[in-house]
Amino acid sequence: MLVSCARLHAQLLVDVVDLARKHDYVALEKHFNALESNFEKNKATEYELLDAYKPFYMREDLLSDELSAWTKAYPKSYAAHLARGTYYRKLGELNRGSGPAGEVSAETFSYMDRVFSIAKPELETALHLSARPYLAALNLLNIARYTTSIRESDRYLEVSNKSLPGNMLARGRYIDHLKPRWGGTYEKMEAFVARNRKEGLSEANLGLLKAMIHDDKGLTAQMGGDDDEARSQFALALADAKNAHPRLQQDYISETLLACRQGMLPGSVCP
Repeated sequence: MLVSCARLHAQLLVDVVDLARKHDYVALEKHFNALESNFEKNKATEYELLDAYKPFYMREDLLSDELSAWTKAYPKSYAAHLARGTYYRKLGELNRGSGPAGEVSAETFSYMDRVFSIAKPELETALHLSARPYLAALNLLNIARYTTSIRESDRYLEVSNKSLPGNMLARGRYIDHLKPRWGGTYEKMEAFVARNRKEGLSEANLGLLKAMIHDDKGLTAQMGGDDDEARSQFALALADAKNAHPRLQQDYISETLLACRQGMLPGSVCP
């Protein structure tokens, strides 16, 4: 059973950044420990867990002292180490941006590596402080993706799957990195889908993973000027993802949904 809308709304009303700036670590511990307890009891979803830490997503380094002080005040706190690790991971990602590596300056890469070197030990520490350290593993998986470490990606996906067997955020992040643009292949993406079928992933979520392949093929065709092939691939993506959660669709077949908004596909097939 998921947390009620009223309880979730109350959680979202907590200004965790303000609490950090006030050094109110007692309140932060209470807030995040309650959320983690709900997650461990299957009363909160992976998205609710993810969203709770999103206030720490910043492009500028504004909370380094506060988050460092939190981990020092509560050295055995999963939430404290996770928050600090999340904060520095996103500093690296947001400053690096999503453009091709050739368009990113050496200075930017150096900054990303530096903040990742702070984030990673915090997140590794967090892995050992929770019975189900799903979000810590997900953050580490993201860092592994940016540093192109396949072995570490495999390790953190395994931890994610043990923490939340039916997850889609970790699986979605993993298969995204298998796209040809990041050095993977469609064959590797298809093999990952087959692997997850054997692992018992639901048909709806398997459909979403397959849709991600068509979504990327559609974008590639569109960029190459083949709009007919793009429309065909986007239509296949919609068909495969039809039973997936709407938010997962928004995150993982974004090019297909953009094609819908732009009128590239008929309204009868678009959500």
